[in-house]
This record gives sequence, C-alpha cells and structure tokens, in this order.
Amino acid sequence: MIATVLVIGMTVVTAAIVWIFLSSTVQQSGQKFCSAAQNANIEFQVDCKTILNTGLQASIKNVGKIPITGFRFRTDTDTKTRTDEMEVNPGQERVFPLNIKGSTLTLFPVIIDESKIYTCTDRKVDAACK
Repeated sequence: MIATVLVIGMTVVTAAIVWIFLSSTVQQSGQKFCSAAQNANIEFQVDCKTILNTGLQASIKNVGKIPITGFRFRTDTDTKTRTDEMEVNPGQERVFPLNIKGSTLTLFPVIIDESKIYTCTDRKVDAACK
C-alpha cells in the first residue's frame, strides 16, 4: 500500500516537472528578433515625463516606415521587462501612461510581420524621464 502511494506520488511530481519544463520551452521559442530589413524600417522618438503619484508617461512618435504594434519596456528601478500593446502607426504620435516609476525608460519596439511577433532589440531607445 505504501509503495503504491509512493509510486503514484513520484509519477505526479515527474509529470509536473515535465509540464513546467515544456511550457517554458514553448514560451521561449515563440520569441523572435527583428531582421536587418525590419530594423531598417523602424525608427521612433520618445519623450518621457514623470507624473506625480501615477508613474511615468511616454510620448512616442513613429518616424519609421512600418507600424509598431507594442513595446517591451523597463526602467532603472525595475530589471524586469514588461510588454504593452501600444500601436503607433508611421507618422503618428501617441501618449501612453505607464503605471511604473523610474528616472530612465528603455523601450524595445515590437512588430507583427506575417502573423509573427518580433522584438527589435537593436532599435531600443533609452529616455531620461523629467
């Protein structure tokens, strides 16, 4: 009886470990980076302001040739990178409130090309927040 319980317990633990490993592998394989041709068409400007009691506000102007679907961003106070959908079309300027605090904002553009999501790490912009 005890042996049966131990075998079932070990099976459940092994299955959980395999499940966790495979789910992180699938998540990582979905991340793609921009090609040189995609990077050549991306250009944007950022103006960052600190809004009292609410966090940062980013004004983003797309001066490139393709739409930017979103941004991965981080601040100097948080090492984790967050992703937000903030679509900015070419020639468009939009203001986005970010519920984070910090004095420097780093933005990585995210685009969708042929139904695939790409993070363009080579086109990152660092902005000092006033």
